[in-house]
Amino acid sequence: MTAQQQHIPHALSNGTDYEQLAARFRPIFSRIAAGALERERTRSLPYEPVKWLKEAGFGAVRVPVQYGGAGASLPQLFQLLIELAEADSNLPQALRGHFAFVEDRLNAHASAPQDVWFKRFLDGDLVGNAWTEVGAVKLGQVITRVSRQGDQWRVNGTKYYSTGSIFADWIDLYAQRDDTGGDVIAAVRVQQPGITLSDDWDGFGQRTTGSGTSVFDNVVVEDENLFDFATRFKYQTAFYQLVLLAVLVGSGRAAVRDIADEVRKRTRIFSTGNAAAASDDAQVQQVVGKPRPKPMPPRPPRYVQPLPRSAPTRATLARMQTPSVPPTLPPNWSRLKARWSLPSWSCAPPATCSTRSARRPPAPANCLTVIGATPAQPPHTTR
Repeated sequence: MTAQQQHIPHALSNGTDYEQLAARFRPIFSRIAAGALERERTRSLPYEPVKWLKEAGFGAVRVPVQYGGAGASLPQLFQLLIELAEADSNLPQALRGHFAFVEDRLNAHASAPQDVWFKRFLDGDLVGNAWTEVGAVKLGQVITRVSRQGDQWRVNGTKYYSTGSIFADWIDLYAQRDDTGGDVIAAVRVQQPGITLSDDWDGFGQRTTGSGTSVFDNVVVEDENLFDFATRFKYQTAFYQLVLLAVLVGSGRAAVRDIADEVRKRTRIFSTGNAAAASDDAQVQQVVGKPRPKPMPPRPPRYVQPLPRSAPTRATLARMQTPSVPPTLPPNWSRLKARWSLPSWSCAPPATCSTRSARRPPAPANCLTVIGATPAQPPHTTR
């Protein structure tokens, strides 16, 4: 077995028990959520929440188990980011550059040992990013330069929208070499002279992600921390976008949670209401429940599975129903239902009322509903 082959099995972590993994961080997520609104109101950067996450090893969840990490899979990482975004949407965004760099080192481990970086992640080191430039920058051009000065590489340039770098121990910096013009990634230590990190982001969007200006004035980068950009992990663009999607899903969940909390606390009712409390009013439940399906995260399609050639058992049908996830019925469902005399599944809402009509009769007991049609109830199951 070659040295390269020895590293391939550990290049990407394949997953662990998600509930056990998430249980480590959920108490921290709750603490983060408790102060999120105040931080947003006062525009206070989340230094303390970032510290909590560092101390808990959140930045190392993708490090392979063989090296002391949690061995979380990519879907598990994004599920954690969704939960974190539900607590404070700024934090997954602030850690976006860190997890991208971790992913790059995991991929690099297939061809060269990354033990040093794995240990840094386990020790709590976080990585920010410095890629974006403004001004007269043409497509494919990078103004920031890495040049050889004596026996050291030095970085000079200015970056903008350096998300998360103000909280970081390292910065993942995109630049070009002066000698060859080649694109490189420089992993730069933050604690050294010549680096200025500013919290000067005043644009739209999230305000406490630390997305300010970074200035690099003759900053040192070690030889072993200068990487050819051509070796960068190939799915990085998709990775970056998935982090943003995780932020959106978590934000949507938080919105649904907050709406429900406000309705639950409401004591005033209308004379034409359908219940003694607003939270029990079917029409209010229907309206409040409408946003519920929208922020659902992408999950493994356990409920989308081909029907067996033989008559499906009720256990098979039950497996097609995942709590809080709407089923997708196959195109040939009507024919299969007629052939195997399957239960009558309907996507008609079993809601007892409508925003435009009076109350409806109860739905059949074996009705399968679409989430959101009856926001106050879980999906029905076949009997």
